[in-house]
Amino acid sequence: MKCAVRLSSALIVTLSALGLAGSASASTSSICKSPTADLDSGRVVLVSSATKVSSGEHVVTQLQNGLNRPIGIGRRYIQRYIEGSWSVVMPSTPSSGAAPVPDLRRERLAAGTAGKCLSFEVTEEFSPGRYRVVNEVYLSLRSGAKPRKRLAEFRVR
Repeated sequence: MKCAVRLSSALIVTLSALGLAGSASASTSSICKSPTADLDSGRVVLVSSATKVSSGEHVVTQLQNGLNRPIGIGRRYIQRYIEGSWSVVMPSTPSSGAAPVPDLRRERLAAGTAGKCLSFEVTEEFSPGRYRVVNEVYLSLRSGAKPRKRLAEFRVR
């Protein structure tokens, strides 16, 4: 299954280094309203502006680092729940199957801060069902650290 999403310029700037950029929407200021931050939580969370959306609406997510240390930000992608399992629908997996390796020196989120507000439009090509935004994070900036996933689920009506 292939889904098309129109990405905001804020998302394009963030994802362009990983080769995941798409078309820019005309304006990000009208759609990119930051979700409420809870930066004293002691956790790393991915918050979302919506849990139910229809075609033409936007989903806005933001990674928030409530820890007292910086974290690394890894890959970002969208999955759909199909027949009992989650499958990547955006961006599509490269033909080589190799995932881009994040540069933790550039993709960092400081302690007690919120990342950029990332927005995408749900197009008609999103079939009704369950989806989630996945953001990989590195809780350690050491070489060889394993990514952890932060999830923001939404349903397309």
